[in-house]
Amino acid sequence: MKIIHNITNYVTAGDVANAELAVGASPTMTDSVKEVKEVTENSDALNLNTGTLNKQKLHAMQISGKTANKMGIPVVLDMVGAGNTYRKKAILKLIKKIKFTVIKGNASEFNSILKNTSFCGVDATDGIEDTENVRRFAEKLNTIAVVTGKTDIITDGKKTVLIKNSTEMLKYITGAGCMLSGIIASYLAVENNFEQAVKAVSAMAVSAQLAECDKIGDFKVNFFNELHSITDEKIKENILYEIK
Repeated sequence: MKIIHNITNYVTAGDVANAELAVGASPTMTDSVKEVKEVTENSDALNLNTGTLNKQKLHAMQISGKTANKMGIPVVLDMVGAGNTYRKKAILKLIKKIKFTVIKGNASEFNSILKNTSFCGVDATDGIEDTENVRRFAEKLNTIAVVTGKTDIITDGKKTVLIKNSTEMLKYITGAGCMLSGIIASYLAVENNFEQAVKAVSAMAVSAQLAECDKIGDFKVNFFNELHSITDEKIKENILYEIK
């Protein structure tokens, strides 16, 4: 079982841990600067989430990120709330100091970084008009960019895949994006490449679509059940995608 170290936000930490368990990984969670180096050294992937950021957590992220880079461990950055000025500056600082395997965010968060726009909150309020900007971002940073939305975008600057499975029900549960970053880290821990990132996003999208129902509480339970039972065959049967 692959160990995923998470420095995530307190709003969604439990769901992130459960999502990683559902796909067969083992989550650890600490943001103590006294132990993150050791915990990261004994992990197979690192997931950093800026949702509830503070000075100590940012320091811990830098220690963990640099440790992961030294160890050759894949690192995922989830740019939650990037429209907030403090977090935007922190995210740009992290990107400058740490090599990220995947940088993830919703359309508004990516637009905040790509176009220097601002917004309050953590939910997407707009879309990505031009995937070329995202492709160039990924190419420049030598990373995999994952933009979530009605259509999910995954690009490494050379290859771009659009995942078109979606369900409106994801809007009514908090932490869907945070769970995805944990799932991506879990898949990268098995094999660190673009295909695994695409497979992780596909697993999330298909699981959510198959979980659709009339009640939000039931949907969340169904989603975890589908995620736990997801297979390559089930993804192939249900995935809607485009390669650009």
